[in-house]
Amino acid sequence: RAAAIRSANDAATALGEAISGSEKNFGLYMTRAAKAMGMKNTTFKNANGLTRTGHISTARDMAILARRLIYDFPEYYHLFGRNSVISSGRKLYNTNRKFLASYSGADGIKTGFTSAAGYNLAASASRNKKRVIGIVFGSGSVKLRTQRMTELLDIGFAKAVNSRSMVSLPSLILNSAEIKVSSLNGIIFRASAPPRRPESFYISSDGGKLNLTIKALLDLAVEVENSDQMRPLVRPRVIADIGKVITSNNSEKTLKAKLLKILELDEDSERNYSVLVGSYFTEYNAKRDLTRLTLADFDTLSSAKKVIEEGVIEKKLVFRVKFSELKKSDALKACKKLNARNELCDVSLDQN
Repeated sequence: RAAAIRSANDAATALGEAISGSEKNFGLYMTRAAKAMGMKNTTFKNANGLTRTGHISTARDMAILARRLIYDFPEYYHLFGRNSVISSGRKLYNTNRKFLASYSGADGIKTGFTSAAGYNLAASASRNKKRVIGIVFGSGSVKLRTQRMTELLDIGFAKAVNSRSMVSLPSLILNSAEIKVSSLNGIIFRASAPPRRPESFYISSDGGKLNLTIKALLDLAVEVENSDQMRPLVRPRVIADIGKVITSNNSEKTLKAKLLKILELDEDSERNYSVLVGSYFTEYNAKRDLTRLTLADFDTLSSAKKVIEEGVIEKKLVFRVKFSELKKSDALKACKKLNARNELCDVSLDQN
């Protein structure tokens, strides 16, 4: 998300190092992938696109890459159309948000800028079952880049034919060794592509059925095989019917024990926990910091009840921000995130 939405160079570099061991090796891998796609005039020297001798591409090649992105990875393409994303409590804005907001049907793709290359943009929009991809290189400003892209896409939609035919894209056959990291220096292993996102996801509102499902999971006492700490645990081949026990071992390493620990069914059903944050000498300073603290775990704290309370820390009267009416697991998670940001944070159980 940081690389796709915020153009974060450090995130792109981290991904390259994780996949190929080093950014140099990742550049070679990307170049081979580009040639396999038909990008004949592209050579990658790094993962982030910063200026480097020999690092070069063309508008046509970027259009090929954009098309592969859209059709090969529909489960990820939606990221490029987001205006913003919350990451570690911070709201990161899309570097392409001005164009996304100004052009009807725009849903991506990626901006780029260096002093040597100018302002660049690969963009795509969909209207009336027609999709057009446009590439702009070397603009003098964001405004000029947006204007030129608008002109290109308008021309594309005007000339697009009403046809449903599409040339299928050949599968890429690359050296799988490039996307495997040794267990000696990393934790990433060769893995198959993620499944497509389901078009709809349904959860029954019937609480009884949900309870039966949880009970069935807890009744499965599957012994965990832990022969290699570096590799993911092997999934059981068969999930038993409700009530059927595969093994009956009371070890703490059973699936039942792990689920009980995660779910915390007895302690996490009520919203009776609070998070106390900060230590301020004035109530005004506590109120002023309320929004920033909420963003530390926006999904959890934005819906919590928020008040400023007096407290005593090291025999001094202070004011603290209180987020209440939280589940225990949510309170602990939020406090952990706040502690990671060097914020003073405590979790407490509210008394009725």
